[in-house]
Amino acid sequence: MIGEIGAGTQTGLAVGDSVMAMVVNRASHGGYSESVVLPADAVVRIPAGKTLIEAATLPMNGLTAR
Repeated sequence: MIGEIGAGTQTGLAVGDSVMAMVVNRASHGGYSESVVLPADAVVRIPAGKTLIEAATLPMNGLTAR
């Protein structure tokens, strides 16, 4: 869930949106962090009606299909 959006960031997302992201494990954050700061283009809204568990499978399914 988006907790904050940086000043001047242009995105169609809003605080409170349920989102998923591709996280590259570098520096002090990783995929197991409770919260991370990411570029807006690394984050997408979870499709309506999907659970967090269902949404978690989507990036790998897409990469596999690709």
